[in-house]
Amino acid sequence: MATDTDAERMRDLPLRNYRPRSRLVVPEHHVPSAAVPAIDSHAHLGRWLSPDGSWMVKDVPRLMAEMDQCNIRGVVNLDGRWGTELADNLARYDHAYPGRFATCCHLDWRELSAPGFGERLAAGLRTCADAGAAGVKVWKDLGLHLRDDRGELVLPGDQRSSFTPRTRSPSSTRSTRAMSGWSSCSADRTGRLPTRGSRRSSG
Repeated sequence: MATDTDAERMRDLPLRNYRPRSRLVVPEHHVPSAAVPAIDSHAHLGRWLSPDGSWMVKDVPRLMAEMDQCNIRGVVNLDGRWGTELADNLARYDHAYPGRFATCCHLDWRELSAPGFGERLAAGLRTCADAGAAGVKVWKDLGLHLRDDRGELVLPGDQRSSFTPRTRSPSSTRSTRAMSGWSSCSADRTGRLPTRGSRRSSG
């Protein structure tokens, strides 16, 4: 078992002060724009992670201009959360610029504080899908920190929520189809990404 002395020794390791210098020498290439329409599949555009609670992107039209300049056709926004926060993210990005953003919702883990949380989590997902969420972002706290009403760690694949895939509403099914289009990074001939309820271009 590690002791306080062991921890102190680890903090004093000379390796902590090591600052490697790269010896790699390769030609430098500036790429101002993607050769093909690109999708940024991991972006945080909301406000729940910002220190002051403000939007991570202050000027959305400027972001759009930079996306067009760099040939980025779509962005996956992982900061949708749920409820009012999801609605605000959808209004700011997905609804204001159709086909350019796909906002993912989160699970409200506060439901873990009482028995029967699986049913409530599933209901929350259905509500988010109905509101327009294109997918679900599951953070690393699942399996590491989140605990149920008994204080036990909740792991991925917990059997108490195994029924969730079988209780999808029509809207969440449409959302899943939209997610499949995003995950394959496909855009149609106009450069627009699939939206909820749309079909991917076969050409």
